[in-house]
Amino acid sequence: MQRVATGFIVLILSLTAACGWQLRGQSTGSEDTSKGIFVRSSVDQPVAIHLRNSLELRGNLTELNDAEIIIEIGPLMTNKRVAAVDQIGEADVYRITLSNQLRILDSNGLEVAPLTTMSQSDNYNYDRRILEAMEQEERDLIDRLEQQLAEAILRRAIILSRGQ
Repeated sequence: MQRVATGFIVLILSLTAACGWQLRGQSTGSEDTSKGIFVRSSVDQPVAIHLRNSLELRGNLTELNDAEIIIEIGPLMTNKRVAAVDQIGEADVYRITLSNQLRILDSNGLEVAPLTTMSQSDNYNYDRRILEAMEQEERDLIDRLEQQLAEAILRRAIILSRGQ
């Protein structure tokens, strides 16, 4: 009976620990800042759109005149390459890399971070038999990478601005 009780307690503790790990996620809320941030880019730049949306939700998006931090984002560069092939030499896995040049300035227009390139990349499995699904998979991956790149840029801007 004692073995059953011990086994049950170990099982409950294991499930609880596993659940806590899953709930942790990739939160970026602990990096909130009270600084006003302005994002300068072309209107349709996707990473800048995600960055502005994130800042708007946090309440940190400001106009240029009120900004304590200015993030200048250049054009988005996308690179798609074959990462693996199947036994007959057809593409089986693709790797997509999104890169953005950016510069971070303070409210006086002085560089906090010089022109830098930041990137995010990930793989996706490719099945040529379901082209529509694969196109959607690629679009979803690119959108996710754009969001991750925007969050990485925001984290960098916040960390660099703390040093001022």
